Amino acid sequence: MIALGYFFTALNYLFYCSSRFLRRKKDMLLMDLLAKILTILGLYCLGSTSGAFSFVVVFFVLIAANIKIRLNKKWTLFFIVFQILYFLILINTYQGISSALVFTTSSVSLFCNWWLPPQKIRFFGGCNSVLFLLYQISIRNWAGLLEIIVMFSNFASYLKYRRTRHHHIPQKHPCHT
Repeated sequence: MIALGYFFTALNYLFYCSSRFLRRKKDMLLMDLLAKILTILGLYCLGSTSGAFSFVVVFFVLIAANIKIRLNKKWTLFFIVFQILYFLILINTYQGISSALVFTTSSVSLFCNWWLPPQKIRFFGGCNSVLFLLYQISIRNWAGLLEIIVMFSNFASYLKYRRTRHHHIPQKHPCHT
């Protein structure tokens, strides 16, 4: 089961890192849905109950965030409900520091995906990767060391879109094509 957990973890990182380079938030969140399914499977195979349950909530958060974006709504109550779910999972599956770390990273991700634009998601995602790396180490998911790549991916995509924002290239008018 451990080898399968590592495999799912590695696939998760491939999809997650790719998502950071997508321009639109709804595209990023859709790619993240697939990454989260792989995360859940990986954590389940590695025996991390807190992590698996937290990421089931993350999966539903991403679905709700995608709907929220498409409908252009705030849905503050849903945000509060998801945070409460994270806290209940933490209480019911507490296994020490690893549970606290996954709770913190999940809560930060929820905040970012729910309220922030893509550029800030990239930046705070890179910072949050430090905590998630510590979580992966705490559960001995050595494939989770790929989280280092996620940090670089988040910051590289942040810098890429920071530069393109300052060097805007005018688009041709559709009638002139």
